[in-house]
Amino acid sequence: MQATMKGKEPKPSTFQIWKLAARPHTLTASVAPVFVGYALTLRLIQQHPVLCGDVDETNHNHTCNNNDASASLLPMTIQFAAFAGLIQISTNLHNDYADFVKGADTDKRVGQARATQKGWLTPYETCRGCVLCLMASIFIGMQYLIPTNCDGGSSADP
Repeated sequence: MQATMKGKEPKPSTFQIWKLAARPHTLTASVAPVFVGYALTLRLIQQHPVLCGDVDETNHNHTCNNNDASASLLPMTIQFAAFAGLIQISTNLHNDYADFVKGADTDKRVGQARATQKGWLTPYETCRGCVLCLMASIFIGMQYLIPTNCDGGSSADP
């Protein structure tokens, strides 16, 4: 449904409003460094196979299958890119919220429209979106914070 008022632009769809508030054009700032790190890691593994940790016990040579390294790092890279992207979106939503609440975003604002300033989202909705993105990023990132290879504190084999 599009509301048209005299002197006002039509209200976009709910999806378009959230897309505008998330500012997807800023995601390259958070996601690009993740993929650069992925590429550099693969290059390092290629140059220094000892980083793979695979040792041929018969002749003590370090072997590394670059395809295995790439395949094992790619899912983690995608998850970390999603983590970084969600943090970026959350930051954008918080900025939208905070600028509106402190009065920095007014009708005289120049630049891209802000969903809260335009009245398309309430400050509560914007803040709720910010918190939901943070919670989703915590959910994605938590698996890298909790050790999964615990053996009860003993490193000796039985």
